[in-house]
Amino acid sequence: GIGFGNNAAQSWYIINQFDKFKKLPCEILLGHSRKSFLNHVINHRVKDRDLETAVVAAKVMAHVDYLRLHDVRTLNTIYAVQANIRD
Repeated sequence: GIGFGNNAAQSWYIINQFDKFKKLPCEILLGHSRKSFLNHVINHRVKDRDLETAVVAAKVMAHVDYLRLHDVRTLNTIYAVQANIRD
């Protein structure tokens, strides 16, 4: 999982491989909310990591079945904006 004895590079590696996990015959839960690996991007206090958490969630949402988040509102905002951007 994310955190739990992994360093930041290992946690980012797992996140960047989520498309491969979707091939497994099981449901996938991502519980990355406010984890310390997010400090690799920008050094915020734990309670101030909701934006980083939501950006990661929005990026991997298609590859996971469940997300564990502290702040769903920020993710909903990002998702609403992304829905209006054409690929």
